[in-house]
Amino acid sequence: MKRKVLVIDDEPDQLLPLRKELENNDYTVKIIDFPRDARTIRDHRPDFIVLDLVDKSEFSDTTATPGNRSLNQIREEHFCPIILYSGFADLVPPYEHPLIQFVTKGADSETEVLTSIQNFSPVVNELNDTMMRLEARFRESLETVLPVIGLDNNKLPEIFQELFYRRLAATIRSGHLSKEHKLSPLEQYVFPPIGDQLLVCDVIKTTDRNRDQSPENYRMILTPSCDLQRVAGRSAKVDNVLVVRLFSRPEPQGRCQPKQSPSPDNIKKYADDLNQRDECIFLPGIEGIFPSCFPGWKALELIPLDHIAVAEPSDGKTWIRYLSVDSPFREHLVWMYTKEAGRIGLPNRDFASFAEKLIRKYRTNRS
Repeated sequence: MKRKVLVIDDEPDQLLPLRKELENNDYTVKIIDFPRDARTIRDHRPDFIVLDLVDKSEFSDTTATPGNRSLNQIREEHFCPIILYSGFADLVPPYEHPLIQFVTKGADSETEVLTSIQNFSPVVNELNDTMMRLEARFRESLETVLPVIGLDNNKLPEIFQELFYRRLAATIRSGHLSKEHKLSPLEQYVFPPIGDQLLVCDVIKTTDRNRDQSPENYRMILTPSCDLQRVAGRSAKVDNVLVVRLFSRPEPQGRCQPKQSPSPDNIKKYADDLNQRDECIFLPGIEGIFPSCFPGWKALELIPLDHIAVAEPSDGKTWIRYLSVDSPFREHLVWMYTKEAGRIGLPNRDFASFAEKLIRKYRTNRS
């Protein structure tokens, strides 16, 4: 199937050489002017976008030029690689993104645009395959959940979304990785974290911007998620959050103490040693994001819940939610902590509904 390229430019008639270059390489090309860009982006759903940046001197509000408006809309409504194609290099936005490249208009620039698109093609192929799998899981989850709830259920609006999202998440997780696939450190975390609630095994970081990326500046939450939730007008069940300190080395007498000190010469053997011991908890680092570290199960602290920011730092918040440990690693961490002496919390459940069903069944059997 041919991939679609949408070109947005204030002088579309000047881009015939670019159209020819792309079409000769088996791409479907659509070229439009800015007044049509918003609707076309939504309806056409291109695989790549080539976007012109217009000279800001023509506009009183330099942040609202057609090129900037289109770029913001693409980032908000449609996810695909973008090639910024302009003669004004100084108009390139200050942020960086791996799926945004800049090509200066000029001699042989059409070939540069083609090269950028070809370099992005493996990512686009994977994105399209992922979207097809997600749509299939979406349909499967709908077909499974609706018959279970029933359309005449008076609680349909209340419980449908919760059950559907749970089913969809479980369906997406199941079977999407091959047995040969070995997870990278980044796949063991959710970074940045998702949602507006703290969870067990979330990692929080000090808001002191002068601190470096050493483990001592992080803590991992051990309080059960259900005790931290602030939903439906209900306050959290706790005022203080139990956390564990993180260290660059295992505890001196801990289960994770290596048989020999790690060094560049024996790093593979050390890694195998860690991997083979289920009781050893090692949080792998992510270059430039999070340091490799070990939780010290005996080094526990209490941090006031009101001192932890969930999203943006604010006054009085000395810690901020930084990343989440993903399943099944979260469960492994909880299990290891409970072995040390903890409790596993449970969320609030609808016991009244359970009791009503039991009584109804009992009365039916009696009659």
